[in-house]
Amino acid sequence: MRRELNMTDSYLYDEWAEEEFSTPGVPEPKPLSPGPEDWVVGGTEVRENEVIILTGNLIVEPGGNLTLINCTLLMKSRIKVDSSGILNVLEGSNITAYDPEYPLFFCVDGRLIMRDSFLSICDRLYLTTTEGVELYNTTISNNVLGIHCVESSNISIVNCTINNNVVGVECYESSNISIVGCTISNNKRCGIYCEYSYGISIANCTIKQNGDGIICGNSKASVHYCDIYSNRGLGLRSYGRVNATYCWWGSPNGPEYKEEGDPYDPEEVYGYDNPECLIYEPWLTKPFGAKPTPPTEKPSPAPSPIRVLTHINREIITILGGIPLVGDVIMFLEALVPGYGALTFMIVSSLTMISSIAVPVRYWKAERSRSEKLLKLVKRKRQYRFGIDYLVSKTGLDERKVERLLTKLLKNGQLTGILDRKAGTFIYIPRHKIEAIFRLIESRGVVSLRELANKFNLTERELELLITSMRGD
Repeated sequence: MRRELNMTDSYLYDEWAEEEFSTPGVPEPKPLSPGPEDWVVGGTEVRENEVIILTGNLIVEPGGNLTLINCTLLMKSRIKVDSSGILNVLEGSNITAYDPEYPLFFCVDGRLIMRDSFLSICDRLYLTTTEGVELYNTTISNNVLGIHCVESSNISIVNCTINNNVVGVECYESSNISIVGCTISNNKRCGIYCEYSYGISIANCTIKQNGDGIICGNSKASVHYCDIYSNRGLGLRSYGRVNATYCWWGSPNGPEYKEEGDPYDPEEVYGYDNPECLIYEPWLTKPFGAKPTPPTEKPSPAPSPIRVLTHINREIITILGGIPLVGDVIMFLEALVPGYGALTFMIVSSLTMISSIAVPVRYWKAERSRSEKLLKLVKRKRQYRFGIDYLVSKTGLDERKVERLLTKLLKNGQLTGILDRKAGTFIYIPRHKIEAIFRLIESRGVVSLRELANKFNLTERELELLITSMRGD
């Protein structure tokens, strides 16, 4: 008989919260009215290498942009990022409660970027946003709900450690959420829980020693290239449609299909609706993240096709892991070249496999050609501002691909400047000009945007975007 999950299900909330933190169920965040002890950010602020004890609330208002770099923020109340507000938490910053007996509450309606940072003793990181959240190499531990996505989308969780919470990650009525390269462990009741959500992509993660590994209720999710083992309950409990192929379940013989879980491997999986909606074959016969066994004899100077293809597969999956609906993309590649993907881990070495290398090679060559064409177009023109529609007409790519390519070139340092999606323009700023701007700021201490705009022939908005992007690197 099908079991309906809902937000008031005591199995997921009331008993956990009352037992662990004495909070009744799921609290709804209340609107915050700024008080005399609150830190209200309405403009652009950057704080570095500080220990900040805040007795009131931290409120990032619409249009506000706060960056914390290597800061410790000890909270006695709540953090609220309003819609159109931005909070950047970078480079070893640590957000935690001032008093461990009173967890802070962290609510994001706007944009959040956390990199190489820490969040702990928090009721939950409560995301109700479609404006973009990026969590990279961040540790989220010792909370009630580690990450709680409600009616959210465009969430990227990459290379994070999520442990020692009651629930690691929860997605409710959310979409387009990528969880890639994360270690999700020792969460008391569940590592990942999804309800009424779709486009949930979980790839290259280690999910172990939780209550249940993954619970999907009335959701559509893809789970690929993950090591799921030694959870105390089930490795995967599905009430919806889940594609969990190419995962390691603690045994080369795959998982056990049964409703009762136990902490021993192989892991258990079970589909409470139609069993055909839970797909877990084929599986990996060894952990995806396993280190290779050292050779007992001198290796051959020329790698075999299976080793070459395995390496390429790992690189491709790492790239694809950050794309929503990664499972669908992988299955598309497999449709183009049968046997592509993790299936090569199980196929015997054969010269015929070399043909499947052509797909990624052709893709890389085409991508490099488009990048070179765009770089020449921008750098050879005697101008600095380019409309996206102009670049579309010159490259033959659509607007989305041009923006994605510009973002990639900016990120890897091949191009310098700013992409203003709102204005539909790209502003090319040579590196020497950027260095001159920041030298002036450092030498003077305080410089107005108007003065910088006049001196360097940029608008105030362009300068704000430039400074924000450089501070976030």
